[in-house]
Amino acid sequence: MMTTEKAEPVSIVSSNSDVRTEYKVHTRSVTGAKKRRRGKPCEDAVDYKKLKKGIICAVADGHGDKKCKYSSIGAKLAVESACEVLRAVLKDSPTPSALYTQFIDGRDKICKDIITVWNRKVISDFLSRPESNECEKYGIDILAYTEELFAKPKSKMTVEETRAYYERRDYFESILHDAVALYGTTLNVVVVTTKFIFCMGIGDGDIIAVQGKRFNWLLPPAEQFSTKTRSLCMKPYDALASFKCVTITKSKSKNCRSYMESNINPDFIMLSTDGLRNSFLDEGMYIDRMVAINSERQTGYKKFVCNSKRWAEKLSRESVYQDDLTFALLAHNK
Repeated sequence: MMTTEKAEPVSIVSSNSDVRTEYKVHTRSVTGAKKRRRGKPCEDAVDYKKLKKGIICAVADGHGDKKCKYSSIGAKLAVESACEVLRAVLKDSPTPSALYTQFIDGRDKICKDIITVWNRKVISDFLSRPESNECEKYGIDILAYTEELFAKPKSKMTVEETRAYYERRDYFESILHDAVALYGTTLNVVVVTTKFIFCMGIGDGDIIAVQGKRFNWLLPPAEQFSTKTRSLCMKPYDALASFKCVTITKSKSKNCRSYMESNINPDFIMLSTDGLRNSFLDEGMYIDRMVAINSERQTGYKKFVCNSKRWAEKLSRESVYQDDLTFALLAHNK
């Protein structure tokens, strides 16, 4: 479980070409008021990496369903997996143009890699649990199978080979699905570079941007207060189909003179679990609060950071569901 109960200072490196100088990152995670009264832990997770080529930030919300008994671990492994995969993408791209192409043309591969890494991490954890006794003897084979989640069968196989292939696949798919269902979680991720913003998500939670008094959903919002959500613990191809991704080119200025420009250059980007938006009576109040934070950020970022824990706890305490609440704020360092 990864929670942040205390704001950590962010070091800023002075270099105009280094995206780390452009943004301050502040993360906050609080246990829901209802869980706190019952002595239960937070099931959210948040993580970020600041690299020269881009900032990676991820939040995850472990499912509260009793069947998902290890969802807090699933959420922690989800943000770890996302940061691990996207860090490799940033490091492997030699130029900004190549990096942009990776995110435009490689969306499916990025999603597949995150699903694969998460499943592998989950199975590695599951094999240390009491529930794994029945399949312990297949541990190595199951771990090997997680590397084949999106592999295609050989083009030429005999009838016997085809039968054996599908029997093995169906058998390990069933074991895998039963295991990862215990770790169910959502995931929302953003990568910010000097040139563009890449967002991806599965399940509920939000990625939004505020620019002046303008509010934008960077990913389409889920229905507020909905109890149904997509999950990383779905079967791999179902999870792949459920990911939403978008790449947004940042405008050089806020006064776009060309229809080719996006007119997007946010003052801040916020990722959050659904506990944040669900703490407001309606989406209008949520949007108004996000826009108000922007003016506060511009006049007193440190004040917002210092007060964010009390603010988040108050939101959870007064809300309908009193859920866990986690967010990551990437504020432009102007």
